[in-house]
Amino acid sequence: MGRKTTAYLAYVCASPSTISDSLPDGYELKIWVPRFVHFVAPTLGFISVIWSVFHFCRIFTNGHFRVVYIYQGNKIVHRSCVFPPHFRLPFMSENDLQIGATWTEPAFRGKGLASSALANITRTMADKDRHFWYITRAANGPSIRACQRAGFEFLCRLKRTSLGGFPLMGLYSFMTDNMGKTD
Repeated sequence: MGRKTTAYLAYVCASPSTISDSLPDGYELKIWVPRFVHFVAPTLGFISVIWSVFHFCRIFTNGHFRVVYIYQGNKIVHRSCVFPPHFRLPFMSENDLQIGATWTEPAFRGKGLASSALANITRTMADKDRHFWYITRAANGPSIRACQRAGFEFLCRLKRTSLGGFPLMGLYSFMTDNMGKTD
């Protein structure tokens, strides 16, 4: 089977964000963590079952897997997943965390919700020698702006290789010829 490669950008934050993580009136931040009786995260479906298995089987190298949600009333309008290091991210240190699978309901985009969630994560989950990674597709301008606003700095280009058409088995790796270049 063939290999498919997609370019991504890696951003890193080594300290808590300095922007405010306060939300506008009417919004609330809630955190979901996997439990044996509640292992499917809202808005994520089956993939969250796989991530919960990674958590319970310790494929994630630390116990900090969670999903940060922002609600307006009873409606989820934003989510950001926090992933510990695992085999797909071989460059991360054991204490690092990667923020991904970030999504905002289209009608709520441009309100700073993603940046607030990222700021909250870096502030509440800061730890000695911990780096926060943010990986996004190179063409995703809104995602890039949100992480930069929260204090993440560009590190390098990554490639994600999908083995045999199975993205879950693919790895992220540095594209060393593009270190420090976003163009």
